[in-house]
Amino acid sequence: MHLRASSYTMSTIANLDLKSIEIVQDPSVIDHTSVLSEDFARLYNQSDFSDVQLIIESECFYAHRIVLAARSQYFRALLYGGMKESYESNHRIELKDCKIGAFKILLQYIYTGKITLLDEKVIYFSFINKKN
Repeated sequence: MHLRASSYTMSTIANLDLKSIEIVQDPSVIDHTSVLSEDFARLYNQSDFSDVQLIIESECFYAHRIVLAARSQYFRALLYGGMKESYESNHRIELKDCKIGAFKILLQYIYTGKITLLDEKVIYFSFINKKN
């Protein structure tokens, strides 16, 4: 077992945040999964490289079709499953019957993989209230 600090010299290891130190079984394995996750999180609602705009209650959210499809069966079907949105060149898709607060939480979850239990309740109650 080896301790490795990604791209840091031994002189700076004393100042490292513990999250930067990885424990690896094989020193030939490079594991940047935590950095990958952070990189995807930075894409949340950013116009950079986005290829779709999702309109909820007149508010625009920038997104990336491939990220949405990889993380959500709903978006996979909508964007690549033969629905009209998958054929149109229009990059603006209005999602009706969706509450903006719940959608923000959902989209953040898609990009970060993180959600709090309170956020989950907001999504649930927004869905229930829409049906009534």
